[in-house]
Amino acid sequence: MRPSIALPGSRTIDACGAGVIGACVALAYALGVHPVMDARKVAERERARLEEAIARADQAELSVRTARRRVESLEARLAEAVRLQPAGALNERLSRLSAMADGYRLGIDRLSPAAARSGATWVEVPLSMGGTGGFADCLAFLSDLHASHPDVKVSGFRLSGGAGPDGRALPVQFGMDLVWYAEPAGLAGVDAGR
Repeated sequence: MRPSIALPGSRTIDACGAGVIGACVALAYALGVHPVMDARKVAERERARLEEAIARADQAELSVRTARRRVESLEARLAEAVRLQPAGALNERLSRLSAMADGYRLGIDRLSPAAARSGATWVEVPLSMGGTGGFADCLAFLSDLHASHPDVKVSGFRLSGGAGPDGRALPVQFGMDLVWYAEPAGLAGVDAGR
């Protein structure tokens, strides 16, 4: 006689089938779906980082363009800037100022430098200028001084005059305190402590 094998009931078979299907789904999820989802999350994080990096690069490019425009503007201003003459050319500067005053019919009684002072990257040479001339000529001289000598500053100006006994205007007495800005090269005795 043959041994008889008892077959499990249909519910048991269904439960085993459901278990096998559940195990297959869990295995498929663990080996297929979950890594894909993780990879997608990583890709999204990397995309966000890339977008941030692109935004920072765009901002940096904008900053570089702005800086280049600023450099070009500064270079243009530098090209137009006053070129300081060496302080050793003081006598030439005094001669040019005297010739300019003669061109405005001003009589120079005094044109003398004082002790030079050292600045940040320049030397300040105080000049004292005095003499006589017409009121309009003095004003015209002052007006044109900056255009012809942009490295000279007027730090003080005095005028005095009056009328003669016959009521006619006499030449005015003028005094000017000027400061010439020069390169430090070539001037002995500069007070470097100031």
